[in-house]
Amino acid sequence: MLSALLVRSSRPFSQCLMEMRERKLSATLADAQAVYSPNHLEMAAELAAKSLADGTAVSSRVEMEFLLWLGMSTHVQAALERVGAKDGQMAWLVLLDADAKDKDAEKLADELCLEKIKQKDSAINPRALVLFGVKNEDALFEKMALCRIVN
Repeated sequence: MLSALLVRSSRPFSQCLMEMRERKLSATLADAQAVYSPNHLEMAAELAAKSLADGTAVSSRVEMEFLLWLGMSTHVQAALERVGAKDGQMAWLVLLDADAKDKDAEKLADELCLEKIKQKDSAINPRALVLFGVKNEDALFEKMALCRIVN
């Protein structure tokens, strides 16, 4: 469903995002500080795919719908402020394609001149729990699943 890689860039992330959009890639960048784990990315991708499939999506673009779910918001600006990639910081490069493989994210990172950061698959970022006001991964996923009902 997705391929993700932790990256850093010496150039503005907005340039990378523009290049991905021009190439019509279903890919985006998310602030590494806002991502709890690779499972967090997977959950947002699954929720985005489901909402697009069942017609309840807020956005027509999978990459924006992904960021909305990841940021637990129905408002683009709020989601981008919360989970959008910040220049000078690490970010997750995320390819949202059913056929995406890990090597695809690595290839795209090379094409975009992004520095790849070594990261364990099981890496956990507890600061993300604080950002979303929850105590554990289960509560994070529950809050994600319910955020459109509450908003």
